[in-house]
Amino acid sequence: MPRDWPGCAGADEFLSKPFDSVELKTRLQTIAHLGRYRRLIAERTRFEWMVEQSEEGYLVLDANGLLQYANPRASALLVLTQVDLGRPFLEVALRSYRLEPSALWQQWAETKGLSRGRALWSSLKP
Repeated sequence: MPRDWPGCAGADEFLSKPFDSVELKTRLQTIAHLGRYRRLIAERTRFEWMVEQSEEGYLVLDANGLLQYANPRASALLVLTQVDLGRPFLEVALRSYRLEPSALWQQWAETKGLSRGRALWSSLKP
């Protein structure tokens, strides 16, 4: 019965008898790795959906403070376009916001925001 028939569970692997124990072990490891990979892909898909649908704005910056990703809410808040990806975050933020307190944002710029980005995000003032 073909695997694509309704109600068929199917099998990922077949072994013929007599089987080699090394081959069996190798196939079991491969099946386990594939299972973990499938779960990882499913979790990543759920996470991406949650970020995309979130009412919160999320940004991803690289180590140099360049904008790599913005979810739809962050894009709306910062009035972003595709052209803004790859640009410095502070340059993009300054178009629409006063960055206050300025001393804290200056410190963020010096450290590329690696430890302070989340706290500063809530400090953006239109």
